[in-house]
Amino acid sequence: TSNGCTSTDFLDVAIVQPAIVFNQSIYNICPGDNASVGITPNTDYSYVWNTGTQNTPNVTVPGVAGTTKNIIVTVTDKLGCTNTDTVPVVTYNDVVVNLTIGNKPLTDLTGTIDICLGDTIFNKSGLQNYRWYFNGQPLTQWDGLNYMIPAQGGNYSLEAKSADGCSATQNLTIKVAPLPPVDI
Repeated sequence: TSNGCTSTDFLDVAIVQPAIVFNQSIYNICPGDNASVGITPNTDYSYVWNTGTQNTPNVTVPGVAGTTKNIIVTVTDKLGCTNTDTVPVVTYNDVVVNLTIGNKPLTDLTGTIDICLGDTIFNKSGLQNYRWYFNGQPLTQWDGLNYMIPAQGGNYSLEAKSADGCSATQNLTIKVAPLPPVDI
């Protein structure tokens, strides 16, 4: 002022970055499944994902066995302020069915498998849950077991699940030969 007096005032300015809140802190999926990664939407924000997707608060990420993908989103508000955050998408390993007849590995499962009446088919891959089927119908007497003794020829399948909840199905066409007569 003209009399040499001065005054001072303070103004607190807070710079607020756009908020990013993922729907989950980590996404765990099975091979072949998709993760739907999303953040809380805001109509005042624009979105850019490292997957190439833009202008949506959600992105679909395909699962590739045994991998972790870090999904990054950059959010920009109407004032031009930006924020970036990352969330991992973890894809479990493939579920592998390892069938044997006794201790003999079944390596070619594309054709008909010849076995003898009473032979046992095992899954030796150490999975958690098993369900056997014959011609599309559950074989409840074998539920939960990693082995099965086919009583007749036909189309069998095994659905096996890992501890992660991922599953695999192996189809088999089996021909059961009767045991030869025993002469004593």
